[in-house]
Amino acid sequence: MKLERILVVIICGVFFIVGKSHVNAQGCCTPGTSSLYGAERGIAQYQTLNASLAYQYNFANRAYQGSQQADDLLRRTASVQSLNIELEYGLADRVSVLILGSYVRKSREFTTSSAAGSEIQTTTFNTNGVGDLTLLSKYALIQPTISSPFGVSVGLGAKLPTGSYTQELEGARYPIDLQPGTGGADLLGWVFVSRSYPAQQLSFYGSFLYRYGGSNPDGYKIGNEWVASLGAEYSINEWFQLSLQLRGRGASEDFASGRFLPSTGGQMYAVLPGIIYREGIVAVGIYSLLPFYRNLSGTQVSLNYLVGIGTQCFFDFRGSPEPQVDGKNSE
Repeated sequence: MKLERILVVIICGVFFIVGKSHVNAQGCCTPGTSSLYGAERGIAQYQTLNASLAYQYNFANRAYQGSQQADDLLRRTASVQSLNIELEYGLADRVSVLILGSYVRKSREFTTSSAAGSEIQTTTFNTNGVGDLTLLSKYALIQPTISSPFGVSVGLGAKLPTGSYTQELEGARYPIDLQPGTGGADLLGWVFVSRSYPAQQLSFYGSFLYRYGGSNPDGYKIGNEWVASLGAEYSINEWFQLSLQLRGRGASEDFASGRFLPSTGGQMYAVLPGIIYREGIVAVGIYSLLPFYRNLSGTQVSLNYLVGIGTQCFFDFRGSPEPQVDGKNSE
């Protein structure tokens, strides 16, 4: 069977389709927990199921003020590990539904020294738990065919506050950026465009996702966010495929206690290379996210890199031959 082209990525900081995590308040471009498989491909065909499992490691230890690297007196280091599970099923000829969940472990470390520099103290905080759940419904406005392998899909969805945002240490609550969840429900809007060239084993695509953040019960509202991607995928042979993507992400400032919070929000741009191995109904990919430009509000600790490995299985319940269209919108 033909497997849909997997775009292996992640996100920046989070982008998150699942809700971002942050190092300094709700910074724009800090370690994240999201998997973008389903947000960066077309719909699942009718009566087919895509099941994905991915592990991601995010690391950050550089502070930025605007677009320039800055000194960080606390020498902060942050990491996020996430296990992302995704299911997407084709409900009808042009409609599919994506469900994305995660389990996350977050760590933050501070290093301080005495005035004389003779004593160095390192403090580490760790949290873990189920993350927020994302639901995204997709509709194919234009379906690719053999004669015209061009597709356009749109979607609406929500991020649901299934993850805890109230974890504590000795009676003191961790800041929102260390919590597994955000506590707020967000609305999602999504667009995806693709064009494949089967004879050349090449496909191009673009995607745009907008998230409108909702407030949690404490009145904390994560800034609204957009993520835009342009990518290409090339099949070397029957088993191996290369992917390359450019991604931009922007977020507005977070809002709490009647004011916008400093050192939150900004923009970041990154390149995401990956390689995929396909065998039968299974695909395995390794990938990374490497930021090359940031313009952040205030001073924030920003993502250094993300690396991940993921696997995807494709199940066809139609009892018919495999799909004939090769490209991002086919499975």
